[in-house]
Amino acid sequence: MKYTHTATTSDPLPEFVELEEWMQKALKELSLKTLTPEQRMAYEMELARVGSRLGELKRHQKTLKEIELHKEELELHKEE
Repeated sequence: MKYTHTATTSDPLPEFVELEEWMQKALKELSLKTLTPEQRMAYEMELARVGSRLGELKRHQKTLKEIELHKEELELHKEE
């Protein structure tokens, strides 16, 4: 701890910190508490946007799987 006064935000975290999920969550929560209300709202809006895009991606992947299944079924019927 005697070199903590020289640490900067660009310094990499020690390996044990990166391995512990609960520590990463705690550090993230601490960094979120320093946001202004405007920054917090922008952060939450970005999270919502990303979540929406992920949901859209999952729906598209499901549709593609269904199309592939129908394509295989059609090919089987053609062979008969």
